[in-house]
Amino acid sequence: MDPERISERASDYTIEYSKDEKGRLRKKSVYKGPEFYYVLPNEVRMKARLLLAAFIILSVVFTMIPLLVADQLMHKWYTSLPLIVCLFGDVHLIMAFVRFVTSKEPLKREDNRACFERLAIWSLLNTIFSFTSLSGQIIWHFKNGFQTLDTLITVSTLLLLVSSILVFNAKGCAEAKEQKG
Repeated sequence: MDPERISERASDYTIEYSKDEKGRLRKKSVYKGPEFYYVLPNEVRMKARLLLAAFIILSVVFTMIPLLVADQLMHKWYTSLPLIVCLFGDVHLIMAFVRFVTSKEPLKREDNRACFERLAIWSLLNTIFSFTSLSGQIIWHFKNGFQTLDTLITVSTLLLLVSSILVFNAKGCAEAKEQKG
């Protein structure tokens, strides 16, 4: 983490001291940073959660299908390695979605970053890497011909690209803005 983010995060908290019932001194961190609120109303956000969940599930499924198929096409590093990176991206998308579903308003700064920013970054990276894999697969097809299983893998990768773009476009349902006092 960069020093600016560390100092920003550290300034969001203060330490308060109190005595417990036995007279011992206890310290507790208290959030004093900015509060964030979702941009969309609650009813719209609830419906958008379902759509975002469907897009993320599709992304995971279309990432796993080519990686689980033992085929000559997937033995090439330029087709399988970008999909493995997409698998890491899918894990981050799931973590961001869980944070989006479980976070309550007002949000802390780290909740906003772990939710909206993570969705935006990893869906964009999934789009880039799935496009890279798809390009490699298409080049491989032109060199080696179109077999049925290889074509199904390429279609799955194309659908991964589409679902990643859909997640990137749907990230706005998790957007939160700082409340100006």
